[in-house]
Amino acid sequence: MAAWLCPEAVAAPGERTRLHLGHPAQEIGSTGYCSAFTVRDARRFTPSASARTLPVVFLVNACSALPSLALALQDAGLAAIVAEDTCSDAHLVQCHGFALENGWSAHIRLGELLHTDGTVGIAANIAVARAPGGASDASLDAALALARDFAPPPTVRERPPAIAMPVPESDYAAMTYPPLEYRLLALFRLHTAIGYFFPYKDLLDGDWDALLPAFIPRFEAAADALEYNLAIAELLIATSDYRAGASSPA
Repeated sequence: MAAWLCPEAVAAPGERTRLHLGHPAQEIGSTGYCSAFTVRDARRFTPSASARTLPVVFLVNACSALPSLALALQDAGLAAIVAEDTCSDAHLVQCHGFALENGWSAHIRLGELLHTDGTVGIAANIAVARAPGGASDASLDAALALARDFAPPPTVRERPPAIAMPVPESDYAAMTYPPLEYRLLALFRLHTAIGYFFPYKDLLDGDWDALLPAFIPRFEAAADALEYNLAIAELLIATSDYRAGASSPA
């Protein structure tokens, strides 16, 4: 079907994701690790010898799964998208899902569509509000009218910065003995950094994931800066890595 709808060769958007080469340092010059954008090449569609230039209109809503061909044709000015309320590109990018408690689950987007003009995401040529209770089918009427007189309005998509600029983090220099919420934040960040980026987890003596619930009471009960810093040092010792260390005025 794709070849019949393509009177000329068209390309779908690529996908831009984040690439992490280790855990980037918070201090300049500490390590060679870094984060970057990576772009997956776009898919190209080749026309059939019998393909004709016809008005093509895709009618979608928030639950619709648009094919990548629709975006390729839209970018080439050969198709239009009419959305009832809104449309989503979530099914076209990489996602990561994981189970939560009580039967809930979470799905996190890992990428975004990147068009050849540098814009991202998806935008309908025409968006029509859904009538309450199905009183009318204005979106279908708009799609049919556009098919009869094919002059799609231009789309407006977001143009993000070409280079990611992480927000500078505070070093909390005055917080030698942080409040409880910041002590727990430090624990979660340290545990997560080792959990996702430490290359020798399989060589540890115990289960790294089991240390998080074990250390939460330690960080909660730390009565002063010294006890807080000793708890951090003890967690680092569990990595059995001589390069891991902690220092503070305490």
